[in-house]
Amino acid sequence: MAITPDPRLWAYPVAFKSWVDGDTARILLDLGLRTRWEGNARIAGINCPELRDPGGYEALKFAEQLVPPGTVRPCRSVAMDSFGRPLIAVDLGTESGFDGFANEMLTAGHAVPYEKG
Repeated sequence: MAITPDPRLWAYPVAFKSWVDGDTARILLDLGLRTRWEGNARIAGINCPELRDPGGYEALKFAEQLVPPGTVRPCRSVAMDSFGRPLIAVDLGTESGFDGFANEMLTAGHAVPYEKG
């Protein structure tokens, strides 16, 4: 019997403490059973300009509008990136589900698709 994992099982409430840039946030991840993790997480599937590059500040401000610091959103763990940060997908409560944040950043022109970790 094959077991197909339910993707909702890997969804957790995440408090967004601050944004580092358009695709990296300082988060507090609540894993349940009094287990929490705090650190920087990268948004899966997108790459935004660095703050020192053209468009970087605008990407940061747009990210802060989508998920203001202090907001708690459901997020799905995707993988770890090459720097050891979790890659997360953020549900904005739209039809896009866990692709919502990345889709909004791409549609607004503040990010490009990015598949590496």
